Parts: sequence; structure tokens; C-alpha cells
Amino acid sequence: MEIKSLYDKTTKNKLNNNLTQDQRAALTNLQNSEELTIKPADKGGGVVVYNTNHYDQNIRDLLNIEEHYKKARLTDLNTLKLEVSELLNKGREEGHISDNEYKFLLNNHPVIPAIYGLPKIHKRLDNPPMRPIISGIGSILEPLSQYVDFFLQPIVKKQRSYLKDTTHAITTFEGRGFNKATQFLVALDIEALYTNIPQNDTIQVIASILEQEDLKGGHHSNQQVTFLDIIIKEEEGILKVELYTKPTDKNTLLLYSSNHPKSQKDNVPFGEFLRLRRNCTNLNDFYKHAENTKLKLENRGYPKKLIKNALKRARFYDRDSLLDPERKSKKNPTLDRIVFVTQYSHLSNQIKNIVNKNWKILNQNREIQLDKPLFSFRRNKTIKNSLVHTYPIAKEKQLTLSGNLASGNFKCGTCSICPQCIVGSKLEHNGKNLKPTTFNNCRSQNVIYLLLCPCNLGYVGETGRELRIRVLEHKSAIRTSKINAPLTEHYKEKKHSCDDIRWFILEKVRQNRRGGDGDRLRKRREQWYLCYLNTIDKGLNTREDWAKCL
Repeated sequence: MEIKSLYDKTTKNKLNNNLTQDQRAALTNLQNSEELTIKPADKGGGVVVYNTNHYDQNIRDLLNIEEHYKKARLTDLNTLKLEVSELLNKGREEGHISDNEYKFLLNNHPVIPAIYGLPKIHKRLDNPPMRPIISGIGSILEPLSQYVDFFLQPIVKKQRSYLKDTTHAITTFEGRGFNKATQFLVALDIEALYTNIPQNDTIQVIASILEQEDLKGGHHSNQQVTFLDIIIKEEEGILKVELYTKPTDKNTLLLYSSNHPKSQKDNVPFGEFLRLRRNCTNLNDFYKHAENTKLKLENRGYPKKLIKNALKRARFYDRDSLLDPERKSKKNPTLDRIVFVTQYSHLSNQIKNIVNKNWKILNQNREIQLDKPLFSFRRNKTIKNSLVHTYPIAKEKQLTLSGNLASGNFKCGTCSICPQCIVGSKLEHNGKNLKPTTFNNCRSQNVIYLLLCPCNLGYVGETGRELRIRVLEHKSAIRTSKINAPLTEHYKEKKHSCDDIRWFILEKVRQNRRGGDGDRLRKRREQWYLCYLNTIDKGLNTREDWAKCL
């Protein structure tokens, strides 16, 4: 009740947007621009703004490399789906996979993978080359890839060439003896790694070795080489490490004024200095890079006192423990604690305090007493989420006679449910202002809709068919009273006529052009509107309507 009271109190107060009006207008213009494509740099945290035609041509140039890609027809994809299904059925029948594994591996609503490119500005700034990325999330082969990866990972970790991350590299090389007269430090870069891997050979030999002609861009030195974010160098016959940053790296540290948990922001300087401490064998190198990090933190608004204290803590931190992350986990074994996950907002700390205060009540009648939960926050939508997309978003264009984009609900003028249409571009219900962004009428498909009775109680529903068909079904159920549902029961109790029903389309759900489970997506949007309009407590929906969307 305390959390609900907090929510009700907050919804009555208008929240301030953390973007100015000009910034919001600029963001909207960038989102709607078809001339610009925005992509993050491949490395270094930079942002690259492309002319869309230029970006598209670069992608086409990649796809035209016949050694790497070939054109596929929709029938080829359907054939692949059939082959996968037959293979999985055979595997289940022969006992190679269980029923649960079969369900996991079979994707009944696959998405066609999409290609996008990340500009390599660390190679060159003028027309930088692209790193092609295939987004296979939701594709027919994604579950199979995860399944194979699960079994390959333990094998990969046993290979002599395996390096997990920077920490693993430091512990592998640091302190080793090195003779400049007879030894060289060598780093190899494989050009277009994934498209150059011989697939058939990889299937036959899990840990395949790339042939010599596949290796390009090698660098060797008897002084130093770079690897990930460290420089491996020789000093007095011993290998040591130091922080490495690319010249094109940008200052992407979290702004101190950002709407993130204060504890997270206060720990950013300490985390940055710990990274320096880990990546630098010598203290002189640590202090040298710390000066640059201090400037970066100050430019992002961090208090000087906070920076100073963080540097002092990191300076005297045990470096060996930084190179052995498992040591800390052994000292602090994971407790049996529930993880409370929610999206971060200005209410998060208050919600945390309410839950902790009432945890004894929640723990009553339990045979095993649980410790207070750990709180974990999902981040909100960012500007990057708004502007950077793997695949261009299709923009629906419906024009009026005046040439302007028409949005709202309109009558088709030729069917029996048009008289019940709530015509207009907006509607207020249960204190919420509803403004559809597309042109809608009774023949619209794949929509979330709102039905209103004469009492002004609302019912939220969804349909993939034309809305007129679904509304006629509702009217028939009310007229005949054959279906026991809250909507029908209400009309019967209040003696409303089925012609008293009024309808308004809340949203035309955009389908993924690449495929996927459209029904599930639509039900998730219905669930959102059930909560947003609160038509369960203040309307004609039930909790079963909400649960069916899970």
C-alpha cells in the first residue's frame, strides 16, 4: 500500500524533463531524419553521423563481396527453417536432445538477420572502413548458436592461445623474462576475421588454425606491442604493462549531472583509477595516466574532492587482488538473497526503503528466513537508443488532402460500426492524454483499442485482424450474452445497448519487417496500456487479461 500510495502521489505531479525544449525538438528532428544515419564508432566511444545514401552504399559494397556473401530468396529462408525443424525432430527421436532442448532450439517465429556497419575511425577519419556486424537476434539459427557455444566454451578456454580479457593478459605476460637479442614482441591482426574463417574446416576441427595467407596487418617489435587496452613493453629484461588508449578515443565517462543513482556516479572515479592501477605495472605510469583521467572526470562535472579521494584509495589498493578477481568472491561468498530488479527512477530509493522497512512482514511464516533483497536497476531509455538503430525504422506516411500527416481516429463511412467511432486526434481517459501517431479507422489491423461504455468505463483489447471484425464480435457477445466476460456482464447489468459501445484505436503496432512473433509483441503493448490506463481497477479488464500477455 505504501508503494501504491507513493505511485498515486507521484502521478498527480508533473515530472520535469531532463532535456530542454530545444534539445527535445532537436532530438525529434534527428529521429525523423531520413537523410542522416547515426552509428557509434567501432572503438573509442565516438559517434559518426553519415549521409544515409553514403552509409547505404558502404553496406552494399560489403554485401557485393561474393566471397563473403550471396543473395538469398525468401524461399531459401523457408527451406532453412524446414531443414532445421527436420534436424531437431530427428535429434529428439534419436535421443540426442531432450524435449526441453527441442523447444529451446526450435524458433517458430524467426527474424531475418540484418547487417549493419560500425565505422573504424581508429583506422582513418576520412571515409573510415566499416566493420560489418550481422544482427542475428531472434533468427532461426540463434538458439542453435547458443547451444553450440555452450559446449565449445570449455574447449576454447583450454587452448594455449586463449586470452579472456585484459586482466588475463596482464597475469600471462607481466614479469616474464625477455631477451631483446633473440626475442620479439609480435601482435597479429586478422583482416575481416569472421568472414575469413573457413567454415567447413571449422566444423571438422573445433580449434582450427588460420592459414598464413589469412593473417594481415602484423606488427612486431623488440620494444613493445599493444593488446586490448594495454601496452606490453620490455624494461630491463622483464615484460611490464601500461595503459593504452587509441588517439581517437573520446571522453564518454558518465556525466555527474546524469539521472543515475548517486552511488553509481560517486564510484565512477574510483573505478577508473582502479583500472589504471591494474593496467600499470609501474607507479610512475599510473600517476602519468591518472593526471589525464582527472581532467576527463573534471570535464564531466565530477567534484575535485571526490576525484582526489578516489585517486588516493586506488593508489594504495592491493594490485594483486585486482589481478585475481576470484579472491574477492572467495572472501565474500554469495548470500541467499533475492534480487529486486526495477527500472531506475526518482522513486527508486524510496521504494528500496519501503521494501527494507517491511521485510520482516514479508519474511513471516517462512521456514527459511531470507536476507534483505539486493536492488538492481535497469537503465532508462537513452538518447543512443532513440537515434541508433540496427535496421532503419519504417515510417508510415498517410497524407490528408492538405498534404499533412494525418494521425488519429477516423470513420471509413461505409460500415455499421463507424457511428460508434470516437473521431479525433486525441482522447482523455482515466487522467491520461492519448494521442495516436498513425492514421486509424475501423479497417486498421494489428491494433490496440479502447472500448468505452456509457458509464465511461474502459476496456483495452488487441487484435491482428481489422478492428471492425473484433468490435462486431464484442457487440454480438453483448447482444446474445453467450460469453461470460466482465464487458458483457457490465452491459447486461447496466442494461446498456450494444450500440452504446464506443471505440478508439490507441496504437497501431508496428510489425518488424524482418519477421518475428507479431502476436506476442501486440500482447505486450496491450499489457502496457492495461497498466497505463489502469483499466483493471478503474475499468472493465481483469487481471486475467493482464496475465495472458505474459
